[in-house]
Amino acid sequence: EIRLPVPVRTGDGVVDDGFEECDDGENLGVSTGCNPDCTEAATCGDGVRQPELGEECDAGSQNGEPGSTCSEDCMIEVQ
Repeated sequence: EIRLPVPVRTGDGVVDDGFEECDDGENLGVSTGCNPDCTEAATCGDGVRQPELGEECDAGSQNGEPGSTCSEDCMIEVQ
């Protein structure tokens, strides 16, 4: 029996290892989702400040940590 490989389909809600970082079934590129090309969309905590998403800061994994001036929700904290 000959088995052909299953084609990769973006936007089907299934992450195809080796081809996609994510696939939420919508791939609209909004915060906490996936971009149309199945790469991770920008989100608070990725270490890149995106003012268009309402972020005042983004210290990545340091968000909300002691000594950080950036909260877990990417807002500037005065200490």
